[in-house]
Amino acid sequence: MIKVIKSFSSIINKWEIQKYDFEGSSFRFQAKIQFIDSSILNIKEYYFEKDGKRKYSYHWMNSKNELIIRWDNSDHWQEITTFPYHEHHKTISNVKPSRTITLQEVLTTISSKF
Repeated sequence: MIKVIKSFSSIINKWEIQKYDFEGSSFRFQAKIQFIDSSILNIKEYYFEKDGKRKYSYHWMNSKNELIIRWDNSDHWQEITTFPYHEHHKTISNVKPSRTITLQEVLTTISSKF
């Protein structure tokens, strides 16, 4: 995760790790990135070795704290073709299918906006 964040340093103003716990292959990672345009990406990614499940949420907001996009895999939107992977655009209820499921892919998408 840290290596991925550092690879996008040209668009990042600052970043901080808020939580990084691990045991074996299981981990909980939370971080916050501020980009050069003052937008913020809140990162939550968890991996549970016991059942091989991964949970994530990448929540990107503008400088006014308004949602731009949130990528996540919560199981709330079963009608989405890429279930459980989806994106929320500008509002929580504006849900779209998504194939963007990793931090690398999210940061690549965000970097294309600069």
